[in-house]
Amino acid sequence: MDDLRLLLDLLGTPSPSGSEGPALDVFSLHAERLGFAVTRDAAGNARATLGAGQPHILFLGHIDTVPGFWPPRTEDGHVHARGAVDAKGALAAGLLAAAKVGPSARGTRTVVAAVGEETDSRGVFELLRGPAPDAVLVGEPSGWDRVTIGFRGQRFGTFEARVRPAHGSAPAPSALDLAVDTAARLRVSVASMARGSVFASPSCRIVGWTHAATPAEETAGFRADVRAPKGFDWSRLEEAVPGILWSRPTEAVLVDKGNPVVRALVAAIRANGGRPSYVLKAGTSDMNHAARVWKVPMASFGPGDSTLDHGPDEQLSLEEFRASIGILEDAYGRLAESLGNQVEKSQSGIRGLRA
Repeated sequence: MDDLRLLLDLLGTPSPSGSEGPALDVFSLHAERLGFAVTRDAAGNARATLGAGQPHILFLGHIDTVPGFWPPRTEDGHVHARGAVDAKGALAAGLLAAAKVGPSARGTRTVVAAVGEETDSRGVFELLRGPAPDAVLVGEPSGWDRVTIGFRGQRFGTFEARVRPAHGSAPAPSALDLAVDTAARLRVSVASMARGSVFASPSCRIVGWTHAATPAEETAGFRADVRAPKGFDWSRLEEAVPGILWSRPTEAVLVDKGNPVVRALVAAIRANGGRPSYVLKAGTSDMNHAARVWKVPMASFGPGDSTLDHGPDEQLSLEEFRASIGILEDAYGRLAESLGNQVEKSQSGIRGLRA
C-alpha cells in the first residue's frame, strides 16, 4: 500500500470531535487491509491489533480534529489539511510502522484511533477501563527528531454574573462589566504565578463569552481555559479570584527520560540520522490521562510542527511523515526486544519461586 494513500484518505474524511464515524471507517478499512484485526469499543474507538502475546505495545493516536475541514492539498512536498499535524499524521505513521514490523515480531502491537481527544477525552477514558499495556506511545506532533516527555495540565473555569437591568448611565456595574472585570483579574492572577519557562508556568485564555438580557435580568459570563504546570496550587487561584466554577483538573505529566519508550525513540531517531532532543509541551493530551492510570513507560512522538495545530495553515512535510514511519518501526522493534526480555526474566523468577 502507498503510505501516502492512507494519510490522504484520513485527511480527506472530516472528523470533528463527535462526528468521527466516517473517518473511523476509513481507518478500519486500511488497517484490515494491512493485516490488523480491528474492533470498536463502547466509546467508538477503533483498535487495530497485530501479533500476539507480550510485550503489548500500544500506540495511542486520536482521529478527531477541531472544526474547520478543507480538502487536502499537496504542494511543495507538504500536505495541507485539517488534522495533518494534530494528529492524523501521527496516527497514520503509527499504523504503517506497526504493519511494517509485521505479525511475526515479538509481542502485540495495538494502534488506537481514539475519539474525543479535542473535547472530553471520552476515548481514552474508555481505554483506561481496561488492563494496562506494557508500554504506550502517544501520537502527537513533536517533530521527527524530538520526543515529547511532558504536557501541562488543564482546567476550565466558568463565571456568570446576574444583575437587574439598569440605565446605561447608572453607577452600578452591568453584568458584562462584572464578567469582563473578573476575566481580567483571572488573567492577571495567572500571569503573576509565572515561573520561568512556559512549561513551568500557568497560562489563561478566555475561550467564550455569553451575554443576554430580559426586562427582568441581565446575565453575562465567560469560559476560561487555564493550563498549569505539575504541582500547581489551584487553591491559591481559587482564593484570588472567587466566584468561578471550576472543572475537575487534568494534572500535568512529566515522564522519566530514562524510561524504555523514551530510550527506544531516542535510539531510533539516532539510527535514522537524527539528533534527538526532548520537548516539554504547553498543551495537554491524552497522555495526561493515561499516565495517571497506567503506571507503565510512555512518551509522545509524531511528525509535524505543533505550532500549526488548529490553525488555518495546518500542513505536514511528507518527508517528515515518511521519516517518522521509519523511526516508529525501529522503536517498536527495540521496545519489543527490551520489554520482552524483561517479561521473560519476570516469568523465570516466578517459576523459580514456585519451584
